[in-house]
Amino acid sequence: MNRERLQKVQAEFIKCLALEEKYWQQKAGMTWFKEGDRNTKFFHAQVRGRRKRLQLNRIQNSGGTWIEEEQEIAEEAIKFYEEQFTEAVTPSSFDILEHVPNMINNEQNAELIKQPTKEEVKVAVLGLNGDSAGGQMMKHPLIMQVLNAYEDASGQLINKTKSAVYLHHLTDMELVSKVERITGIHRNDFPIIYLGCPIFYARRKLEYYQPLITKFFWSNSVGGTSRHWALWNTLCMPVEEGGIGFRLLHDVAKALFSKLWWNFRTKPSLWSSFVCQKYCKKMNSVVVPWKRGSRIWRKMLECRDLIEHQIFWQTKRGSSLFWFENWTGLGALYFLVLQDFGIDETVQNVHDVTLDGEWDVDRLFEMLPEDLAVHILEKIKPPLPQQALDMPCWMLETRGYFSVKSAWDYTRRRDEPRITYTMIWVKGLPFKIAFFMWKVWKAKLSLDDFLKRVG
Repeated sequence: MNRERLQKVQAEFIKCLALEEKYWQQKAGMTWFKEGDRNTKFFHAQVRGRRKRLQLNRIQNSGGTWIEEEQEIAEEAIKFYEEQFTEAVTPSSFDILEHVPNMINNEQNAELIKQPTKEEVKVAVLGLNGDSAGGQMMKHPLIMQVLNAYEDASGQLINKTKSAVYLHHLTDMELVSKVERITGIHRNDFPIIYLGCPIFYARRKLEYYQPLITKFFWSNSVGGTSRHWALWNTLCMPVEEGGIGFRLLHDVAKALFSKLWWNFRTKPSLWSSFVCQKYCKKMNSVVVPWKRGSRIWRKMLECRDLIEHQIFWQTKRGSSLFWFENWTGLGALYFLVLQDFGIDETVQNVHDVTLDGEWDVDRLFEMLPEDLAVHILEKIKPPLPQQALDMPCWMLETRGYFSVKSAWDYTRRRDEPRITYTMIWVKGLPFKIAFFMWKVWKAKLSLDDFLKRVG
């Protein structure tokens, strides 16, 4: 009886600890903290730190004067929001609305403004995070007339102190000064931070994001300045090859472009037809040279040279291209045949070298070297017209379906695997302990001899 009561009390105690941990985890706003790492004192410190950072000690009023007294801060806050939500001017002119085109009809508008159903509300609520709380611009004074018309029609006043003008970085400074003088709005530079996300006006390359990720890993913040104890390329290797399992952005991008090439080669679509007509013209995509084109197309061609020979066309009807597709398992015959033989352009598909359901032996030996012709006769069954079209198979997967994972593993940078590394990363061992052991083995700890070596 006492043992049963003890077990109930222990279960209740564990439940209370879990509730307390969940409460402080939510208060601390730490969605990344792993469940089971119970440390209430640590959560308390996080909450105190957040409160200290969010505390307001002084504010600036509309006149630009700093206010520090608590009562004056409260009065100024009330005054600010009263002005924000009180209409100083009643809208009277709605001429600007005549220039706004109707993009939706009445039926669509009724669908947009109707009350959401219970099921829609349920889906939205369940999708929330349980640990969280719910080109060139303005070049003419005419823009001020538009802004004034907007204020008259909407009743909303534009806060010029919180607004900004964004211009191209090569814009002449005289024009910038003119825009600021006319509008009364200061200029700002990109990127714009909107809802915590930086917005750029130009394309950002991988070289921009990689240092951000590196800084965040070593210092837990994008703007951190902690020392990097190992090269990022070293970390971005599988654990059995001396890394810690991260993936280099360049390798991931290469795998994704490989998927684009796979879709382009094996899945006929409007997009693939457009790309073929634009960049290939009358040439086959397997041999089209690197010419001017979009960045996407050039990256696809880069991956073509890496993975095209891994696309195997399983012979059925013989619809595969005889010279340009890998239907023999050895690669495209266009690259295997010596120049002495030449390319017989009268042969287009595989079924063109068959006679009555059998291989045309004489023609194969006439067009191909002896070893290739023997390989086809001995290893590949002749196609039959009543069968389906030839099927593409991804040779790096047993089922023949393309996967980004296998493409990444095939195209990535490699190193010699070692058993020692796999013994460090034991399943179930916390990352911080395994990473510490990894640094010990790699001699990356901040000891005197290492600091002297790196300076």
